[in-house]
Amino acid sequence: MLRAAWNDVKSFFREAPVAFLLVAGLFATIFVAYQPASLIDKGWSRFEVFQRSILWLVRGTAFRSIVGPLALLVSYGALYYGLRIRGRRFIVVSDFRVWGDLEKETPAKGVAGRLQDELMRLLAEMRATESGLPPERARPVSGSNARTGSPQPKPPLFPGGGLSLPETQVTLQYEGISLEGLHTFIRRNTGREVVVTGDLFTHPNGVLLVARTRDDGPWEVLVESSDATSLGLGLQKLALRILTTLAQGFLPREANTFVFLQDKARFLEEHELGVRLAKLGLDSASDEYKVVAKENVAAAYNSKGVWLAKRNRFREAAREFESALEFAPNYGDAVENRADAYKELRKQKNQRKRG
Repeated sequence: MLRAAWNDVKSFFREAPVAFLLVAGLFATIFVAYQPASLIDKGWSRFEVFQRSILWLVRGTAFRSIVGPLALLVSYGALYYGLRIRGRRFIVVSDFRVWGDLEKETPAKGVAGRLQDELMRLLAEMRATESGLPPERARPVSGSNARTGSPQPKPPLFPGGGLSLPETQVTLQYEGISLEGLHTFIRRNTGREVVVTGDLFTHPNGVLLVARTRDDGPWEVLVESSDATSLGLGLQKLALRILTTLAQGFLPREANTFVFLQDKARFLEEHELGVRLAKLGLDSASDEYKVVAKENVAAAYNSKGVWLAKRNRFREAAREFESALEFAPNYGDAVENRADAYKELRKQKNQRKRG
């Protein structure tokens, strides 16, 4: 029983907002500091030295000169938390470290600014999607065909899947001591802010973008070069990876959040990430739409298989089509594409025999 009570106390202090604890501590301190001496001094001689020392500390000029500004700061912090940041989220992009010769052509603030733009764009599109979920999107999707290479259509949005994105602001890291610095301190210590930082450096196959937060990452994207077009595409992929992770904890874990991000992964040909997002959407979908969500996972596997087949990687493609059929055994496109993949494998085997 005592252990359970102690666990409850620890849980309260772990989960209670920092602003609340600061205000409670301030009022407790003022209560102790300004009690009449008659309530404290009971004639206990063994504690007399200790009592006088405490009274000198809490009633002295030094304490009074500190408690006033401290009370103002804590009160402002509690008001700011309650009125401005409660229920909101903040993503702060810090300056990237640019290594080697890349620093001459790609300034660190430029990389951070472009990543901020990509995150803001994705969040803005998510909020636009939130305003209306067209019912015609809530149906099984048709897949891609390995022979024609037709693109996979958009994955379905689920009317019962939710998309209630909280107000989320993306900013750059603020430097210096000011009111904004105090706001940052409050947001960070109440779990309402996450800071993204990273590196940009050369790689044998191009340029590598790496990002991380205090608790998540690293996320890595390899691009061909540091020119504006390649770097822009890499930052789009990096922003997608970041929001995929944040949507599992920092942002609401909702089915349509993952479906929206899956659509972006499809557009960027990030098929591995698309499969992962489809599975997250399946886990978050309501029971009413589980069948649709499973077919969406199958479509993601099928799309990845088509992408591999177009690059003559038929053995890998066949495995993806098999995975698709595990989620939707009657998925027609995956059945046809699997047959085509095995047909191509047999053709390659016969060619090797003749050779």
